[in-house]
Amino acid sequence: CDGILDDDECDAFGPTDEDQDCDGSPVTEDCDDADPSRYPGAPDPQNGEDNNCDGVDGLLCEGDRTEATATGCSRITGNLELGDGSSAQLDTLQIVDGSITGTPYSLVARRLHTVGGNIDFGYASELGTLTLGALTNVGGHVNITSAYWLDAALDQLQTVGGDVVLDDLGIHAVS
Repeated sequence: CDGILDDDECDAFGPTDEDQDCDGSPVTEDCDDADPSRYPGAPDPQNGEDNNCDGVDGLLCEGDRTEATATGCSRITGNLELGDGSSAQLDTLQIVDGSITGTPYSLVARRLHTVGGNIDFGYASELGTLTLGALTNVGGHVNITSAYWLDAALDQLQTVGGDVVLDDLGIHAVS
């Protein structure tokens, strides 16, 4: 396969479904038909590009997750439930289609930018760190209630579909 469509090497799909990068995916399904490493079903390491054409850079995780089963996910199609007093460092997480709920001690998800549902931490007795510095959109409400926060970063939040409740007795820093 030489990538040139003037011969019969790569155009087995017919004249409208040509495969210009010879990765086996017709141009109508390929998210980048000039790059043979990007096609539906390709391995998709978190590298700044959506290699497998699912709309997310990295691993798409179907259904509901906990902090333990969300490790490595870039997108969660369900909800994220954080356990009582848990500490979650979710460096790859970008999108949660559902809600994030629970009573964690800490949540660090620096790349998380979209939550389709609510963020509801009910009453976390002590919330040590909440780092959601890239979060711009929440489809539902934001309710974070804690007796004490050490640090909370929500500085990029632009759109919230419901109420925002930050109820706290001892905020140390919110940005």
